[in-house]
Amino acid sequence: MPEQYTPQEVYQGLRTMALGVTAEQIGIDAGPHEPYAVVMETGYDHAVVTLVAIADGSASIYFSTGGGLHGGVAHDAKRGAAVDLVDIAGDFAGEMDTVTEFPQPDAGDVVFYVLTPAASYSVSDSEQSMGLGQSPFTPLFFAGQRLITEYRRVNEVNRNPSG
Repeated sequence: MPEQYTPQEVYQGLRTMALGVTAEQIGIDAGPHEPYAVVMETGYDHAVVTLVAIADGSASIYFSTGGGLHGGVAHDAKRGAAVDLVDIAGDFAGEMDTVTEFPQPDAGDVVFYVLTPAASYSVSDSEQSMGLGQSPFTPLFFAGQRLITEYRRVNEVNRNPSG
């Protein structure tokens, strides 16, 4: 009988894989300080939502309570939003802390992890501050929100193809 995993174990495995992947493993030729992936995590009272964007346009959303959405490359709007998030992250990486550990955010906070071949960078702030434009990282936050919106749009069309 196959081994059974809890939703939290599956989530942690996907999260660990996303935060540990190298540019070479996913076939991306990035300069030493050029982002190849961005992870945006939002903390809620009983869950964490993890958004992953890769420089090739692929993207995923994972929920710590189980489930998620994968892909993105097949849809122009999602692919473009994922690429934009990684590109915009390059403008902010120099203002972030270099990190080797990847804690999840507290409820009400958003944390970004920007992966480059040379190092990983991070910043966190309150979701409210970012959403209200009071954080210097608001443009990065809005780029992540755009990717989430594109996922919602595609899922809505898939659920109701007649419009």
